[in-house]
Amino acid sequence: MRSVFDFARAVAELLSEYSAEVTAAPDYDVKSLNGLRVLVMPFGRKGKFATRGIKQNEHLVTVAILQKCKDLDKLDQLVSKAEQIGDGLLGAKALGCAVVRVEWNPLYAVEELREKGLFVSVMNVVIEEFAQ
Repeated sequence: MRSVFDFARAVAELLSEYSAEVTAAPDYDVKSLNGLRVLVMPFGRKGKFATRGIKQNEHLVTVAILQKCKDLDKLDQLVSKAEQIGDGLLGAKALGCAVVRVEWNPLYAVEELREKGLFVSVMNVVIEEFAQ
């Protein structure tokens, strides 16, 4: 069986145009942040029986989008970019399994924006796998 780390790597590959990086423990320095940074982290897994003998696994992967944002007039563009990235994942295939849900939580972190001038958008990506 494939692990949630395998699915995190597959999601990062889907986001290769943004140079997405897989990390187990995100670390960033606002001062050294240049441009858009996309981090992909394994988050969890849920399993249940779909039918007799067939298991349904949901692999949960978190995607974080980071960018310096001192000018709040650019917030709308950054939120649109986060939505575009998430919408692009919906329905995509990761290791042959479908991305069935994308949830932005939060769409952007207000406290990070106010305190650090950092735009942070977090999305949870759910990949559905069926196995015997």
